[in-house]
Amino acid sequence: MQTIAILNLGYIGDIINTSPVCSALKEKYPDSRLIFITIPAGKQTAKCMPGVEEVYIYDKKGEDNGFWGLVKKALYIKKLEKIDMTIILNESIRAAFFAKITGSKVNVGRNTEMRGFLLSHTLPHLQEEKDMQVHVSEHYMRILKPINLYKENYQLDFCYSKDDNHYIRQLLEQNGYSKGEFVGFCPCARHDDKDWTPEESVKFINYINQNTNKKVIIVGDKKTSLFVDNIRGLGCNDFLDLSAQTSIPQLGALIDMFKLFVSADTGPMHLAYALKVPTVAFYYHDVTVKWGPLDIERNRTIVSADKSLIKAKTIIKNVEELL
Repeated sequence: MQTIAILNLGYIGDIINTSPVCSALKEKYPDSRLIFITIPAGKQTAKCMPGVEEVYIYDKKGEDNGFWGLVKKALYIKKLEKIDMTIILNESIRAAFFAKITGSKVNVGRNTEMRGFLLSHTLPHLQEEKDMQVHVSEHYMRILKPINLYKENYQLDFCYSKDDNHYIRQLLEQNGYSKGEFVGFCPCARHDDKDWTPEESVKFINYINQNTNKKVIIVGDKKTSLFVDNIRGLGCNDFLDLSAQTSIPQLGALIDMFKLFVSADTGPMHLAYALKVPTVAFYYHDVTVKWGPLDIERNRTIVSADKSLIKAKTIIKNVEELL
């Protein structure tokens, strides 16, 4: 049985868009052992990628910082795994060095930063990719071309467990939300400039409550929990706040229950795309070619460089089309 490593030092959205690569590898090599190497923020998501059996953390900004930190962690993985092939999804020379030091026999990646001597199979970094005119999942899938595993028709995937689903159902029941249909709402992102305003959030929540038979569930991290306090401060309380109450796999199980998802440009948005939940996503920068949904029929994207122009009524118009 051969061991194949997928190396992606990115965040939730990056990892989710790696899922077609994982699926293609597992389809070609069904008896292989897939392992994933990523940063701490990507660990939970990587565990939910199809076929992945083990996840290793490379904390490049923490305990594994610097060249010797990289060497130490790569050698640690080498002791535990006999890696036959590594698919390197990042363009940095650091990522290629890491794969080489793990003892991986076959290293596949783009020939960037003069790192070609570290790779056994290479492809060029095209200008359209540098200009973000290629979807990130396609950007990753192309890395399989040198080993003849590239597929044109693919889908994102995200795998949560029965235990994750059970936890979410219990959580909803405990909060009196065991019945009915839900609209998910994620108003905050990792970067503040992508966040909704509390005022527009209230308008959106009130619209759902007053014009549909659906209930709003807010998701996100600890930052979102603080944001929810601002929403309540404006007199809006008719929603369920589940922010910072789930793991990433549990969040996936929750989002999978939504009739519709409305989100800022952030990780949970990519979860919804992968789970094929109709989504209205708000972008403050026009990066939708690379980071938007693959399925434009099921989803809506709204782009505005001026945050003050982000209005609930714009979202509501798109919500009405999908509900």
